[in-house]
Amino acid sequence: MTEPTFGLELHAINAAGRCHWNTRTTQLVEMALARGEGVLSRDGALVVGQSPVASSETARLLVKSPESASRVEWTRDNRPLDPRLFSQLYGRVLAFLQGRELFVQDRGLGGHEHRLKRVRVISIRASHALLAHHLMRAMPDDAQSPFFPDFTIVLAPDFAPHPAADQLPSPAAAILDFDKRLGVIVGTSALDELPLMLGRITGLDLPEKQRLPLWASALQNRFTDDVFLVIGRPGVGKTRLAFQMCADCESLEVIGDGALSLSEGGLDILGHGGVGSLADVRPHLRQGFGNLIESADLDPATRRVRDEKNARLVWPCDAISTRRPRKVAPAPRHVFLLVRDDSGVLPPIARLDARAATQLFTLGPGACRRDGVDEVPIDFDDCLDARRLLKPREVLARLLSDKIARHGMQCWLCNTGRLPRDDDGFTEQPVERTSLLALAAIEGELERSEWRRDRFLGVDIPTACRGMSAREIDPVGQLKTQAFYERRAGALAEALARRGFEFRR
Repeated sequence: MTEPTFGLELHAINAAGRCHWNTRTTQLVEMALARGEGVLSRDGALVVGQSPVASSETARLLVKSPESASRVEWTRDNRPLDPRLFSQLYGRVLAFLQGRELFVQDRGLGGHEHRLKRVRVISIRASHALLAHHLMRAMPDDAQSPFFPDFTIVLAPDFAPHPAADQLPSPAAAILDFDKRLGVIVGTSALDELPLMLGRITGLDLPEKQRLPLWASALQNRFTDDVFLVIGRPGVGKTRLAFQMCADCESLEVIGDGALSLSEGGLDILGHGGVGSLADVRPHLRQGFGNLIESADLDPATRRVRDEKNARLVWPCDAISTRRPRKVAPAPRHVFLLVRDDSGVLPPIARLDARAATQLFTLGPGACRRDGVDEVPIDFDDCLDARRLLKPREVLARLLSDKIARHGMQCWLCNTGRLPRDDDGFTEQPVERTSLLALAAIEGELERSEWRRDRFLGVDIPTACRGMSAREIDPVGQLKTQAFYERRAGALAEALARRGFEFRR
């Protein structure tokens, strides 16, 4: 593609090597293979190696200026960086880019055309350009309105900062400067970093416009147009549950997976593709060519990924058989908040009122984990990804509460954690069971079932549904004795209360 009106000189990159503008999928795959960035899998996906620096080891910093200081909640995931230090670091990044072959993608982030954020991604790797191409929307080819980025992200995984001189807590860093509308990712090639940065960009300005940023899967009934949300942070099973619900109900389609926002007018699908576990997504893939896989374990003989559970897959929207791409949608009727309770106390599904749903949504990461306590093992994960949060949780709580009241949404707790076994061990919660219960909820069948109010946790738990007995869906019937359940449930309720969560009694 011809260089756009506003080219690299806009970013002070004046002596770059060859630059590839808005290259399409096939060419990006070919260039990545020619450059040795990855290999083709059996089904034609581009497989790149895992970064030696894990995403959890990357420092996330925000340039602290007088304007941004009051807009951001400064936490472990939002570390401040002096503007002078960032300018020095970015100057060295620019020098690093001079003379190098670059790949630029001008894409859009947003559903509604009047709220579309123009994002330019500049990278030294074709595989990262493919990542940006899949995650965001194509921009209309309008000569009368040339592309001028609202935000620019520079990916330089091979650039090595000086942690001591740059005052960085890690040699890998993802830095945002909202005053300069600039993001820089250095020292890591992990595929998760770009979608995380995109989520952080929207996580600052959306709440200020009374729009709730979400990391969720959105489903829609093709006949009634009813919309349903599955909200959960990475690793809890959001994508897996959404796709299983589509497999179990042919009228449901996934219309968005990843960054979304909820406003008074309804749902905006911000992204274009999705990111998830290869094991969760593979059964629903329509095509493999052009997808991007991050994995350290590819069988050279068969060209198959051995460990699909830990492999990360990035796919464009048209690669999923149950996907109907949408940009906007009505407000959801039902919202499923995913948590992972590994203590065996919470049921696979429970009904929540607006107050409990709001508290659960903003509970906090690892809220009930108590290491070193032998009596009652508690392992509980919430549904928010703290790495994407730039505003206080109280702000998001108010936004969610307002949207629940305005749109009349029914909220549910969905537990993707473990189930106790008779031999005192645990087994994973079957996603097929959770899917059937979620479908019963949106079809109204669950409301007509019998319920009991748990006296420890205060949630409404169904005692039977769709041929499933209380033993299958009620923790009281799953744990070996009533006293054993009460001991575990009491400990979990106490741990939740210490975090400010109060189930309705």
